[in-house]
Amino acid sequence: MNPDVLLFDEPTAGLDPRTGEWLTGLIEELAAAGKTIVMATHDLDNLDRLADRCLAFTEDHRIIADGTPAEILGQRQLLLVVNLTHTKTRLHRSPEERAEVDDR
Repeated sequence: MNPDVLLFDEPTAGLDPRTGEWLTGLIEELAAAGKTIVMATHDLDNLDRLADRCLAFTEDHRIIADGTPAEILGQRQLLLVVNLTHTKTRLHRSPEERAEVDDR
């Protein structure tokens, strides 16, 4: 089987860091090979690596936002409303901010 569309439901949930990174890399490779990836995830740290479009859902399963990972992650209040973060959770860094840290 070689499907054109792959569905993932929380693919990195419960994985140790090394296995999670391996799976994230595999998903990136599949997307680069032309596969369509549809994923449900709460893994905001890898969202910019795995998605070019994001939909945020309310807890009653209605779409409340549609945008790029940067657009969605940049809306702290939205992330709070849809329960993807908590007021005590540190803010997620943008890809640019992560690159700055990685370059140090």
